[in-house]
Amino acid sequence: MSNQSFTDLPQIIVSDDFTGANDIGVGLVDSGSRVSVILNPSSRTALRSDTAYVLCSDSRDDEAAVAKGKLQQLIRLYPEMVQQQVLLKKVDSTLRGNIGAEIASFVDMHFPLAIVAIGAPEAGRRTTQGYCYVHDQLLTETEYASDPKSPVRSARIKVLLETQTALTVDELFIDEVRTASLAERLESLHRSGAQVIVCDAETASDLRAIYQAATQLSCHTLLVTTGEMAAAVKPRAASHQALCIPNAMPLLGVIGSMSQVTLEQVEALESHQNVTMLDVSVADVLSPEREKYQHSLVRDITASLKNHHHCLICTCQNAAQRHEIQEICDAFNLSRPELGNRLKQFLAQVVRSVMQPAHQHLPGSLLLCGGDIALAVCRELEGDQFELQGMIAGCLPCGTLSYGNRSSLAELTIPVFTKAGGFGDPTSFTQLIEFLEHYRFSEHMQLGEQVQFLQQEDKS
Repeated sequence: MSNQSFTDLPQIIVSDDFTGANDIGVGLVDSGSRVSVILNPSSRTALRSDTAYVLCSDSRDDEAAVAKGKLQQLIRLYPEMVQQQVLLKKVDSTLRGNIGAEIASFVDMHFPLAIVAIGAPEAGRRTTQGYCYVHDQLLTETEYASDPKSPVRSARIKVLLETQTALTVDELFIDEVRTASLAERLESLHRSGAQVIVCDAETASDLRAIYQAATQLSCHTLLVTTGEMAAAVKPRAASHQALCIPNAMPLLGVIGSMSQVTLEQVEALESHQNVTMLDVSVADVLSPEREKYQHSLVRDITASLKNHHHCLICTCQNAAQRHEIQEICDAFNLSRPELGNRLKQFLAQVVRSVMQPAHQHLPGSLLLCGGDIALAVCRELEGDQFELQGMIAGCLPCGTLSYGNRSSLAELTIPVFTKAGGFGDPTSFTQLIEFLEHYRFSEHMQLGEQVQFLQQEDKS
């Protein structure tokens, strides 16, 4: 058995999307670690010994074979990741994506065993008796069952995985997860032929126990889990490395999620006097007049910023639109992935146009909601890595982009906030705006101090 300390998280973590990478990475930041999210999975980045890395494979919405190929490419570029006793594989806490195919990418050759622990208690996610719940509602009875890109067909994780991989899947329920002999039970199931073991996880203590057991196994193990695993294992440090950043006003937000949670967060800002809302017309994005529409949208954003207003551009205006996706695809003869790619590239190009250094009125910070759109924007801005710094409002990781040597935007190192679509509460965006307006990111106040002060205000 390994003698690795169970609080020593691996240096390299893998995530299937960008906002998920930030969610798990920020847990390490809170424990005092330096954390960088690598955005370009097609070429190797030199790794520093004093930094933890989250590799973003950007594979959640791909076809299974494409997703598996991306993981195999990452393994070739970063062979040290599969030499770790335990590799954390961050996946969606509502089971969207190619979880089974991506597990197979590792288990086929590198990890004899995968443990699946889908629990995010702070976000209301848990696994009980093998079934996934969101805020105590069975997953298939939530909006995620009709996700526009990755609809979830089963709430039972074992059944879902067996439709995605030929690996042998077994289960451990909560009574066994909470025993002192968890590691021995996992070993026994593995010796009996299990290649994937789905474990119930309802609390942070459950996540911590599963990680500790994984470090004690005789074989290298892939631990498939959520963004809350890092925070569950590593205690929050009294202080952590912070970044001095300039004024972050005004905010430019790109809201690409169709989640009901995100819609409520946007709606809560509609009456704010310093916020301009701009709805994105999908029909205009797909029309022959696309370029003209893009210029018009850039002008409207720039006018808002010139007036010192925060500006949010939104692709979804109501919950019914998630059920109209197929109709739009049929009208323009596009597949769902093609529609998503067209939309995210359009939004990324809009942000790139707004962010040109020659412009007099630039945003002081960015809010990017929705993992695929957030990553598309960062790549369009030529970001190589995302250096995580902390989190606002409990669901908005914050960091700055690191640019390549040839980037024309290397001078624009501004704070970037990201959010996974279904996370947070209706006040999350409002909290961010109030935070920016109250603290204005003074050059004399460190981000870590601001986060701590905001958390103290929340408690009061």
